[in-house]
Amino acid sequence: MTELLTRAEATEFRETSRHQDVLDFCDALAKESELVHRTTIGNSGEGQDMVALVISDHRCFSPKLAREMGKVVVMVEANIHAGEVEGKEMILALSRDLVRGRLGRVGRKILKRVCLVVVPNFNPDGNDRIS
Repeated sequence: MTELLTRAEATEFRETSRHQDVLDFCDALAKESELVHRTTIGNSGEGQDMVALVISDHRCFSPKLAREMGKVVVMVEANIHAGEVEGKEMILALSRDLVRGRLGRVGRKILKRVCLVVVPNFNPDGNDRIS
């Protein structure tokens, strides 16, 4: 398994992920694991993909399946306001760690009970305007 780091992790937290970094990270995580479904919640005002990851065991990637399986749907939106980058980096790392089993028994319990919907970069336009 290749190392998958956020830009923050890769730069010892001197930089934050640009929107393309977020897309690349999400695509890589979805490609490597059947626990992840990559989707979109739409486009930003400037037409950028607002990527979402749905993370759950047993391919529980829809509200209907979540109801049938008795799972709680939890949605996390990060980076709503430009410059609030900590949540974006954290939710990407948490998603990776959940999927790769780094959280052990606690992570397995979460995936068993929850259908996690992650929108790591709710404001891609503002995110890329940081200086």
